[in-house]
Amino acid sequence: MPPEQVSRICGVLKDDGRPAGDGGLRFSLHAERVGDRYGNQALASGTVTITCTGKIAQGRSGDSFSRGCRIQCPVELHRIYPCSNVWFGHVKGELEYVSGPGGVMRVRRSVNGYIRNSLRRTGGAAAPLMEALLLGYKDFRSDSIVSLFRKSGTVHLLALSGMHMGLISLAVLSLLIPVLGKTKSLWLNFILLCGYLYLAGPRASLLRAFMMYGIGVSGFTLLNIRIRVFHLLVMSFFIHALCFPLALMDLGFQLSYAALAGILLFTDIFDRLLPCWIPPFIRKPLAANLSAVLCTSWLIVKHFGVLYPAGIIGSIVLTPLVALWMCTGTAYLIFSLFGVLLQGSLFLRADVLFRGLIGHFAHFTMETAAFFSRLPVLPVPQARWLLIAGIVCAVLTLAVLSQYADTYGAAQKLQLTEGDRPGARGQWNGPCPPVWSEFPHLPGREGENHRAA
Repeated sequence: MPPEQVSRICGVLKDDGRPAGDGGLRFSLHAERVGDRYGNQALASGTVTITCTGKIAQGRSGDSFSRGCRIQCPVELHRIYPCSNVWFGHVKGELEYVSGPGGVMRVRRSVNGYIRNSLRRTGGAAAPLMEALLLGYKDFRSDSIVSLFRKSGTVHLLALSGMHMGLISLAVLSLLIPVLGKTKSLWLNFILLCGYLYLAGPRASLLRAFMMYGIGVSGFTLLNIRIRVFHLLVMSFFIHALCFPLALMDLGFQLSYAALAGILLFTDIFDRLLPCWIPPFIRKPLAANLSAVLCTSWLIVKHFGVLYPAGIIGSIVLTPLVALWMCTGTAYLIFSLFGVLLQGSLFLRADVLFRGLIGHFAHFTMETAAFFSRLPVLPVPQARWLLIAGIVCAVLTLAVLSQYADTYGAAQKLQLTEGDRPGARGQWNGPCPPVWSEFPHLPGREGENHRAA
């Protein structure tokens, strides 16, 4: 059956769905059977990216449409790229729930449901925010939160990524290394991350971080080599692209790799270029955010037609809050798990106090995001994305060339003036600097004060 004639698809969901525009959902469907408007049916095999409108997505609770469920829906298939064999579908009616997941997917659905029910007891904005940060789960209840973070230029903090996996790994390794040693702790943490990936789903940014961690741990424990982070990124990119070729067209995949590549390649360069009066604890995050924004700006313009300059500063402020949110949500989950065994008035009072603190913290986080969302944005026509990409390439090229000019130009100086600054990078090799200059004409100076490196 030609894809152009397909009007109905029946298949199994390959993910939990991702938020689309106007509160809709986008999910991957493994097609098993297709039909046309005349009632003809045919077997099918392949993956179709389905987008349903906000009205359809909000008409359901979202719990039924999880990974592994079998559904059927009326769709209209179309190509985005005329010469490719990749098809996308748009739902033109009601999603029909056929059957739930089976086997391990049923267990995953039950565990996810228990965690979400525990987090929803916090109420208010805290519940959907912690669901998004811990499980990447978003529905119509979190639309306002996602919109607020998007307007502030920090929506990437809600996407499960290497930052979330790194926080989990840091907590686990801090507890296990003193007890089990480094090698066993690394592999046990890898198993725990497998379980976390199983619960949260194979999202592009999370899968990228998981592969980088797995390759790094394998190289360190099996081959006794430390692989550079950028090399881990390159290897995970090729593995990811070979195993999931359709992911290359996913915006989350592109933003994840582009942002991390920019951070790894250009953070140190912008760190040196920033003014010296910026404190070190702000300079490094500011340089990292600036690198990520530059490397992803053309993608943002191409798909959304807007830039959020406030996100460079907003990410510095909101990242610690997001990290603290994840720790708070994990602590509340552990607390509620023990609370099932320890019922009593003391537990109920502690639960009320815990939820009250979480609620106040949620209000503070949302107010901070709202402040940055009110800052002006920079609208750019989507057709200008090539121009933005050219400007970004020019800025990054000048930044790299400035390092060469600074390093090699400083070596050609014949004398130091009062306003000059040292051009050397790194520490001296040995107890004495490589070159000493004598200044005997300075009055009132003796010994070491007569010399300068």
